[in-house]
Amino acid sequence: MKNLTVSVDDILQAPTKAVYNAAPVHRKFPVILYAPSLSKPANQNHMACEYLASHGYIVISAASAGQQGQTMTKDTAGIMAQVRDLEYMMAQASRIPTVDTARMGMFGFSWGSMATVIYQMRNQNVKALACWDGSMEYQDYDLIKTASDFNPAKLTVPYLYLCNQNEDWSTFPFFRSLAKSTKHLYRLKKLEHAEFTAYWSFYASIKPTTSYQTDSYRAICHYTLSFFDAYLKDRKKAKMVLQHSSEENGFSSETIAKLSI
Repeated sequence: MKNLTVSVDDILQAPTKAVYNAAPVHRKFPVILYAPSLSKPANQNHMACEYLASHGYIVISAASAGQQGQTMTKDTAGIMAQVRDLEYMMAQASRIPTVDTARMGMFGFSWGSMATVIYQMRNQNVKALACWDGSMEYQDYDLIKTASDFNPAKLTVPYLYLCNQNEDWSTFPFFRSLAKSTKHLYRLKKLEHAEFTAYWSFYASIKPTTSYQTDSYRAICHYTLSFFDAYLKDRKKAKMVLQHSSEENGFSSETIAKLSI
């Protein structure tokens, strides 16, 4: 990652897209749960969550914490602690009249992706699942397999996986194990693992010394939105995004590329 020097004053003076006293809309919206990575806060990918919310989704996130305290433990107890936190959040959200529980999606980053996978296997109301560089495709595949609820045969919903630039990091064992799911696999060809977070793109937008962070994060958000629009809203234009080339979608193939395995 390139060093982006941004001061506190730079951050406080950065413009936002928030609208003061926005009028509420009285109808139901599909809901998306976000699971952050190991011991990270709920706002880890605030830009993606706000982006999805601005396109007609209710987006909910909970901090990543372990079974016994704030620090996440790297074991199945830790995975299940995050799963149960997400289940609690969704149980509370289902009481909100504007939440359409029949159209529910999930996405997670890194360690958090494993919680979304297990959540979906425990809760069949999840209709679409997106994972950003999830750990189950790397060193933690052997760990997630030990979870009592792990069963790839139960994951039959559409699945989107976005991976980092390192071509020799994974053979995608979990992705390959899904036999009943409509699958989409993309590589972000300029991003390291840690750059799948809003911080770097946010800093780059304040001090635009480089463009690859903002271009790549914009691609991640665009493809994630298109994925949920395709499978939670049944929008034909969004489905075409998942079929088109990077260039047809307005991105360089050096930023994002579709993989076939």
